[in-house]
Amino acid sequence: MTVGLSTARAAAVFRGRFGNVSPKRGNRLYYKGKGGLKPGRHTKHGKYILDPKKKKELVVPDLTGFSLKPYVSRELPRPTKFKMRKPQYGQTVE
Repeated sequence: MTVGLSTARAAAVFRGRFGNVSPKRGNRLYYKGKGGLKPGRHTKHGKYILDPKKKKELVVPDLTGFSLKPYVSRELPRPTKFKMRKPQYGQTVE
């Protein structure tokens, strides 16, 4: 019982001393990520097995008969390329 208590106490001291681990505190290879779930697992032979249960499923509603139109029309002409220029001192950019 004392071993578990000492481990918990040591972990609390470590957290209090160093705070949460962040990419700023880790080495250059430390990447915290966003907590996303992996779609499979790695095997001991170096392969990756996809799990169909973990596959992301997009649920798209049926939009037949929907009255709203797209915000940007597909018939708009393509934008032409333009050259960026540095504004002169005292002028405003239009």
